[in-house]
Amino acid sequence: MKIKVLYFTHLKSITQKDHENLDLSHPMTLLKLHHILEQKYPNFLELKHLAIAVNETYAKPHAQLKEGDTVCFIPPVAGG
Repeated sequence: MKIKVLYFTHLKSITQKDHENLDLSHPMTLLKLHHILEQKYPNFLELKHLAIAVNETYAKPHAQLKEGDTVCFIPPVAGG
């Protein structure tokens, strides 16, 4: 199953890329994908601090991923 993952702000710095294409061996939830990324990038932010979107729609951690999905982990932002 192929998906695309987008990274912004701090996650872009941690991963040293703005996106990557992943070929997953089997269907999985966003939570499982996050665990995989935590192992690949040790400084990946905790899930409780991230908003997650799948195909430009906010999603819950237990949402099931499908072939061709685009996932975006959005770190908290501050501003004024």
